[in-house]
Amino acid sequence: MSPLSKLALPPKLEPYRKEIEKTCKPYIHINTVMNGPKLYESKFGGNPYLPLEANHPLDSQGKPMLLMAQINFSEVPSYENMPIQGMLQFFICGADNESTGDMYGLDFAHPTAQKDFRIVFYEDVTTDKKS
Repeated sequence: MSPLSKLALPPKLEPYRKEIEKTCKPYIHINTVMNGPKLYESKFGGNPYLPLEANHPLDSQGKPMLLMAQINFSEVPSYENMPIQGMLQFFICGADNESTGDMYGLDFAHPTAQKDFRIVFYEDVTTDKKS
């Protein structure tokens, strides 16, 4: 059975299934559960995983940023052109900056300037089963 055959379509779109399936791309579906993940596990919010030599990302005011999400690739199914290990993290500024119009790190005038948001990737993740 093809993964695309599981694609749920409304009855009105069923005649167009083949055309729609041609546009489908691989994706990873994230199921969330309420639990207490370890520092090195994938999660939304909470305390970030940081290697011993790393500093917590700071915003343009020198304040620690908030962890929005982290993905431990060793917990993710492998896909072409994606790492099989490592930690990808997304940090945001903890407050809006009304004077510049920034929203939790988003700056419409400079969308790629990582001054009040940060995307970090660590190739190696140390897991301490005690934490």
